[in-house]
Amino acid sequence: MTRVVLRGLVARPGRTVLSGLAVVVGVAFVCAALTFTGALRGAMDSLSGAAYDGTDAVVTARTTFQPGMDSFGERPVLPASTLERVRRASGVKVAVGDITDSAPIAGRDGSPAGDGPYFGVGFDSRTPGAAQLSPFRLRAGRWAAGAGEVVIDRATARDEGYGVGSRVRVSTRGSARTFEVVGIATFADVESLGTASAAIFDLRAAQTLFGKEGSYDRILVAGSSDSVAAAAGPDAQVRSARADDRFDLVSLGTVVDVLRAVLLAFALV
Repeated sequence: MTRVVLRGLVARPGRTVLSGLAVVVGVAFVCAALTFTGALRGAMDSLSGAAYDGTDAVVTARTTFQPGMDSFGERPVLPASTLERVRRASGVKVAVGDITDSAPIAGRDGSPAGDGPYFGVGFDSRTPGAAQLSPFRLRAGRWAAGAGEVVIDRATARDEGYGVGSRVRVSTRGSARTFEVVGIATFADVESLGTASAAIFDLRAAQTLFGKEGSYDRILVAGSSDSVAAAAGPDAQVRSARADDRFDLVSLGTVVDVLRAVLLAFALV
């Protein structure tokens, strides 16, 4: 039997070489696909940790939608009075209001920088301890402190040639305004969010820009969450930061899973 196999291999050297090459390429492709998507999954887990590990609980208005199903600007908001009650709850160390919406930053050519998502965030830099509830880390300049000021992500600043003191156009709710860049920030220690961008405003300014005066998209809490639900009231719900997923990082995991399936299918072919 062995002689017959060897004779067949020698008789058709071209087919033998090509078959061996196909096996090698297929195995290499499988290894590369698993390594590449594994690295992407690790990066996504790091992003998720940076975004959510510092927040012990998230309070949002009660809704029938599942997390991630309702788009920016369509979620019900929380009144400012809810934040005051949560801050008084036992075990709460820090509680801040949060605005997370969509705010494309215009590039030098006038079109949106990056391909999205375009995060527009209201950050409460005035409250002590608020920094632990935000994944953004200031790398240059200062946090926005009023209307007309914005902090942008470092990747967008680098790609578009913006710096502290630059004037940029940012769209909020369809209306483009000019802002002064007062700071540059990163998402934790990640240099780039891929095709995403981030415009970080003063919290009060963000409430006005996104038509949410006197209200918040959510309340971020550090400390014991045992008494938060009772303090927030029946019209609010309390979840973990990962379950709330305000930066929609779960969808990145879905993309990685789909990419892995496509690459493995191609390798099988």
